[in-house]
Amino acid sequence: PSDPENMSKISLYGGSIETHGDIAYGVISAGGKSTLSTYGSLDIYTWGSGSHGAVATWGGVLDINDTSIVTDGENAAGLYVYDNRDAPVSVTGGTIQSNKSAGILLQNNANISLTGTTVVSAGASLVSRFTASDQTQTITIGKGSVLTENNGRLLVVEREGEGADGKVTLMLEAGS
Repeated sequence: PSDPENMSKISLYGGSIETHGDIAYGVISAGGKSTLSTYGSLDIYTWGSGSHGAVATWGGVLDINDTSIVTDGENAAGLYVYDNRDAPVSVTGGTIQSNKSAGILLQNNANISLTGTTVVSAGASLVSRFTASDQTQTITIGKGSVLTENNGRLLVVEREGEGADGKVTLMLEAGS
């Protein structure tokens, strides 16, 4: 995937995506040269266990704008970022809603930036999970973002096995 010949760019403008079934992601950006951007009134709805709304992994870039993401399944975060250290994941506007799970799940190396985004979740708004050593995460909550509808927890940090040394930085910018 690191070969420029194998890169992909996808832009979605409006419309809807709906999945039913376990581990049926709404959208995914995976690989070092992949970029997925959403614009306009795009609605993403997933139903099923592990069916995350949007996923970024292995260097895939996500640029989500004015999009509604709703998940309705156990262990189905609205946004899941996994092993994605150097790739930007940004969400501007819109809503991320998980009816049975965390709003946003970050695992191992991951960075995310929210601006003007509302996160609604049955679990914590943010879950930071570490399962491997020497992992870092940066979460930036920008102006206009609201993460108050949850189970009473903004951020939960989970460390398993070698992930005991994981570091997470949470930045709350003015107006968030």
